[in-house]
Amino acid sequence: MAHGPVPAARSMVRFREGALWGRIRSDLASTAVRAWMREPERLFDRGRPVKQAGNTRTVRLAEAGQEYLLKHYRRRLLLQDLLSVFRGSRAARALARSELFARRGIPTPRPAAMVERRAGMLPVESYILFEFHPGLETLSEAARRLGDRTFLERGFLEGAARDVAGLHGAGLYHGDLKWSNILVGEPAKGIGLLVDLDGAGRLGLRPRRRRARDLSRFLADAYEILEDPAEGARRFLAAYLGAWGADLAEAERLLALVERGTVHRLRRHSGPRGHTLTVPPGEIRSVVQELR
Repeated sequence: MAHGPVPAARSMVRFREGALWGRIRSDLASTAVRAWMREPERLFDRGRPVKQAGNTRTVRLAEAGQEYLLKHYRRRLLLQDLLSVFRGSRAARALARSELFARRGIPTPRPAAMVERRAGMLPVESYILFEFHPGLETLSEAARRLGDRTFLERGFLEGAARDVAGLHGAGLYHGDLKWSNILVGEPAKGIGLLVDLDGAGRLGLRPRRRRARDLSRFLADAYEILEDPAEGARRFLAAYLGAWGADLAEAERLLALVERGTVHRLRRHSGPRGHTLTVPPGEIRSVVQELR
């Protein structure tokens, strides 16, 4: 990945404040961060809103020269509340995924704290606080800032492809590998941080389909953002397949899934985003020919 080794995980200690139960990084337990997590709802009036989607919202905060992102998972349906007794709250699962990715050398924002608001033993809403790194930008921001030609020439796509192959090689997948979830820096050395691990996990018993899900989600953004998406897709996939090192037959099976997934994703986006983009038949699958 682009920005060196992942910092060693710091131990987390438990704390409780009324109906709030949580964990905070031990080096932050005596700082203002602990006070924040006693009343996390108030932080959404104080901080800078970053994102609101569905039943989640995110705000940006600063303290003692360090910036943070606080994500709030609002209450959902009763059945989902009941399932959380066994699976843990959404913030607790996000914390576990972040720790898993860190152990396997994949750079993600370091968690600082996590709290759940409980009704009895039932987690009904939850919050997770991450360190924020202002020196990075999303891959989509880099593409729009630089323009197609410069963006492609600087190797952002090849760097991202090699790191996605490394992610999959570590036995993990992201689950929502859109360009806004990939943070990069200058010069282009690859992925600086992967964010939003809500759909992430282990490749497990379905590695090809989960690889294809990540790649097709990435390529859907390529077709929507780039003026020459075919060239962008070729660069990305050639670098991914080269780093992966799979045999040609397996690469062909993978890219067949990727092409179908990308077409399906673009079709789903066409109504809300007002476009009629698609992938010409065989355009993605033909990248395998470069490896022959």
